[in-house]
Amino acid sequence: MKAGSAKCAAHTDSAALNRSYRISNPDLKDAVEFHAKASLLDISQQIVTLKAMIERRLNLAGDSPAEQITAYQFVAAQLPILAKLTETMVKLSRESGELMERNEVIEYTQRIIQIVAEELKGVEGSEAVIDRIVSRLETEE
Repeated sequence: MKAGSAKCAAHTDSAALNRSYRISNPDLKDAVEFHAKASLLDISQQIVTLKAMIERRLNLAGDSPAEQITAYQFVAAQLPILAKLTETMVKLSRESGELMERNEVIEYTQRIIQIVAEELKGVEGSEAVIDRIVSRLETEE
Protein backbone atom coordinates (compact mmCIF):
# COMPACT_ATOMS: atom_id res chain seq x y z
CA MET A 1 0.00 0.00 0.00
CA LYS A 2 1.08 3.53 -0.72
CA ALA A 3 1.32 5.68 2.39
CA GLY A 4 -1.83 7.77 2.81
CA SER A 5 -3.68 5.87 0.12
CA ALA A 6 -6.09 3.01 -0.06
CA LYS A 7 -4.56 2.06 -3.44
CA CYS A 8 -1.82 -0.47 -3.95
CA ALA A 9 1.41 0.47 -5.75
CA ALA A 10 0.23 -1.28 -8.94
CA HIS A 11 -2.77 1.01 -9.22
CA THR A 12 -1.13 4.35 -8.48
CA ASP A 13 2.30 5.92 -8.55
CA SER A 14 3.93 9.24 -7.84
CA ALA A 15 3.27 10.78 -11.27
CA ALA A 16 1.83 14.29 -11.18
CA LEU A 17 -1.42 13.05 -12.66
CA ASN A 18 -1.91 10.53 -9.92
CA ARG A 19 -1.25 13.18 -7.29
CA SER A 20 -4.13 15.18 -8.75
CA TYR A 21 -6.44 12.24 -9.40
CA ARG A 22 -6.32 8.84 -7.78
CA ILE A 23 -6.77 6.67 -10.82
CA SER A 24 -7.14 3.11 -9.67
CA ASN A 25 -8.10 1.51 -12.98
CA PRO A 26 -4.79 0.39 -14.57
CA ASP A 27 -6.15 0.60 -18.13
CA LEU A 28 -7.46 4.13 -17.60
CA LYS A 29 -4.23 5.12 -15.88
CA ASP A 30 -2.18 3.83 -18.86
CA ALA A 31 -4.42 5.63 -21.35
CA VAL A 32 -4.19 8.92 -19.44
CA GLU A 33 -0.40 8.64 -19.16
CA PHE A 34 -0.16 7.90 -22.92
CA HIS A 35 -2.27 10.92 -23.85
CA ALA A 36 -0.49 13.14 -21.30
CA LYS A 37 2.65 12.76 -23.42
CA ALA A 38 0.89 14.41 -26.38
CA SER A 39 3.11 16.69 -28.37
CA LEU A 40 2.37 19.65 -30.58
CA LEU A 41 2.43 17.22 -33.47
CA ASP A 42 -0.52 15.38 -31.88
CA ILE A 43 -2.51 18.61 -31.65
CA SER A 44 -1.62 19.38 -35.24
CA GLN A 45 -2.89 15.96 -36.29
CA GLN A 46 -6.12 16.56 -34.37
CA ILE A 47 -6.61 19.83 -36.22
CA VAL A 48 -6.05 18.12 -39.57
CA THR A 49 -8.41 15.29 -38.65
CA LEU A 50 -11.15 17.70 -37.57
CA LYS A 51 -10.77 19.72 -40.78
CA ALA A 52 -11.07 16.50 -42.79
CA MET A 53 -14.19 15.51 -40.85
CA ILE A 54 -15.78 18.90 -41.50
CA GLU A 55 -14.94 18.73 -45.19
CA ARG A 56 -16.26 15.17 -45.46
CA ARG A 57 -19.52 16.10 -43.73
CA LEU A 58 -20.03 19.02 -46.08
CA ASN A 59 -19.28 16.85 -49.09
CA LEU A 60 -21.74 14.18 -47.92
CA ALA A 61 -24.58 16.68 -47.78
CA GLY A 62 -27.00 16.18 -50.61
CA ASP A 63 -28.75 18.84 -52.62
CA SER A 64 -31.82 19.07 -50.43
CA PRO A 65 -32.06 22.01 -48.03
CA ALA A 66 -32.67 19.62 -45.12
CA GLU A 67 -29.43 17.70 -45.77
CA GLN A 68 -27.48 20.92 -46.16
CA ILE A 69 -28.90 22.41 -42.96
CA THR A 70 -27.97 19.23 -41.09
CA ALA A 71 -24.42 19.42 -42.47
CA TYR A 72 -24.17 23.11 -41.57
CA GLN A 73 -25.29 22.37 -38.01
CA PHE A 74 -22.48 19.83 -37.66
CA VAL A 75 -19.97 22.30 -39.08
CA ALA A 76 -21.22 25.13 -36.87
CA ALA A 77 -20.72 22.92 -33.82
CA GLN A 78 -17.18 21.93 -34.90
CA LEU A 79 -15.82 25.37 -35.86
CA PRO A 80 -15.44 26.64 -32.26
CA ILE A 81 -13.59 23.42 -31.41
CA LEU A 82 -11.32 23.89 -34.43
CA ALA A 83 -10.68 27.50 -33.46
CA LYS A 84 -9.80 26.51 -29.88
CA LEU A 85 -7.46 23.73 -31.04
CA THR A 86 -5.74 26.15 -33.41
CA GLU A 87 -5.44 28.78 -30.68
CA THR A 88 -3.98 26.19 -28.31
CA MET A 89 -1.54 25.00 -30.98
CA VAL A 90 -0.29 28.53 -31.60
CA LYS A 91 0.01 29.25 -27.84
CA LEU A 92 1.91 26.04 -27.13
CA SER A 93 4.12 26.53 -30.17
CA ARG A 94 5.09 29.98 -28.93
CA GLU A 95 5.66 28.79 -25.38
CA SER A 96 7.83 25.90 -26.53
CA GLY A 97 9.89 28.10 -28.82
CA GLU A 98 8.71 26.34 -31.98
CA LEU A 99 6.95 29.49 -33.17
CA MET A 100 8.29 33.02 -32.93
CA GLU A 101 6.41 36.29 -32.69
CA ARG A 102 6.94 38.73 -35.57
CA ASN A 103 9.03 41.10 -33.44
CA GLU A 104 11.21 38.17 -32.33
CA VAL A 105 11.83 37.22 -35.96
CA ILE A 106 12.76 40.82 -36.81
CA GLU A 107 15.14 41.04 -33.82
CA TYR A 108 16.72 37.70 -34.75
CA THR A 109 17.17 38.76 -38.36
CA GLN A 110 18.72 42.08 -37.30
CA ARG A 111 21.12 40.21 -35.02
CA ILE A 112 22.16 37.93 -37.90
CA ILE A 113 22.80 40.96 -40.11
CA GLN A 114 24.84 42.55 -37.34
CA ILE A 115 26.95 39.40 -36.93
CA VAL A 116 27.52 39.09 -40.69
CA ALA A 117 28.49 42.78 -40.86
CA GLU A 118 30.95 42.38 -37.98
CA GLU A 119 32.50 39.28 -39.53
CA LEU A 120 32.86 40.92 -42.95
CA LYS A 121 34.36 44.12 -41.56
CA GLY A 122 37.66 44.76 -43.26
CA VAL A 123 36.91 42.45 -46.18
CA GLU A 124 37.10 44.25 -49.53
CA GLY A 125 33.60 44.90 -50.92
CA SER A 126 31.88 43.85 -47.70
CA GLU A 127 29.62 46.91 -47.56
CA ALA A 128 28.13 46.02 -50.95
CA VAL A 129 27.56 42.43 -49.79
CA ILE A 130 25.83 43.61 -46.61
CA ASP A 131 23.67 46.05 -48.58
CA ARG A 132 22.59 43.23 -50.93
CA ILE A 133 21.75 40.96 -47.97
CA VAL A 134 19.65 43.67 -46.30
CA SER A 135 17.96 44.48 -49.59
CA ARG A 136 17.07 40.82 -50.21
CA LEU A 137 15.70 40.42 -46.70
CA GLU A 138 13.54 43.52 -47.04
CA THR A 139 12.05 42.40 -50.35
CA GLU A 140 11.27 38.89 -49.06
CA GLU A 141 9.22 40.08 -46.06
